[in-house]
Amino acid sequence: MIETTGIVEPWLWATLTEDEVLSALVAGHFSATLSPDPLPDPYLTFLMQSTRDVVGMSGDTISTDNLYIVKAVARSSSWDEVEAIFSRAHALIHRPNAVMQSGSGSLTCVREQIVQYPEIDAGVQYRHLGGIYRIRASADD
Repeated sequence: MIETTGIVEPWLWATLTEDEVLSALVAGHFSATLSPDPLPDPYLTFLMQSTRDVVGMSGDTISTDNLYIVKAVARSSSWDEVEAIFSRAHALIHRPNAVMQSGSGSLTCVREQIVQYPEIDAGVQYRHLGGIYRIRASADD
């Protein structure tokens, strides 16, 4: 079986959190599906938006085709802080060529759309900047 929790999310988490430059930009604040409420800003988060199994002729799942939102969030009235954070994250995960996961499989990750919007919460401005990434993953046999 190919599961996003076994290949995609561990790769995203390790790739993003183990980078010293990115970790410094967000002061170590990363979030996946569940996070503390509220998460201190700035932070980087990723969430699965959708997933689809790719099934072979035998009926076995041979890969998954997933969309993930990866975005930087900061309390700010400008895009500067989130732009620096997201630029680094994008450089780390935009991988059109296969990335091999030792003992688990391989994947590709390509940005398909930009995510960019301001938010006002209780009179405080936040900026969200990121992308929607198509991540295709397959497991080792």
